[in-house]
Amino acid sequence: KVQCRCGSPLRRLHFHTGNGGAFAALQHTGELVTWGHGARGGDCSAVEGRLVAGVSSVTGNGEAFAALKVTGEVVTWGLAECGGDC
Repeated sequence: KVQCRCGSPLRRLHFHTGNGGAFAALQHTGELVTWGHGARGGDCSAVEGRLVAGVSSVTGNGEAFAALKVTGEVVTWGLAECGGDC
């Protein structure tokens, strides 16, 4: 099932990335939007509050994502065995 899980509708994208089943888009505001397979990072609801502002970059592997915030904090989500539980 594919649906937008976190963040607002996509506007003025700064960067986007994908992995084996989901996508993440960084908006010019520093907000991150994710969608796709929930367990593979399409559902970021567990860390959503930490992704609504201040994200400077995001990357994905096969099953998880990691976002770097302007504060230096790293936020991860997705399959735990693939790094989504940091």
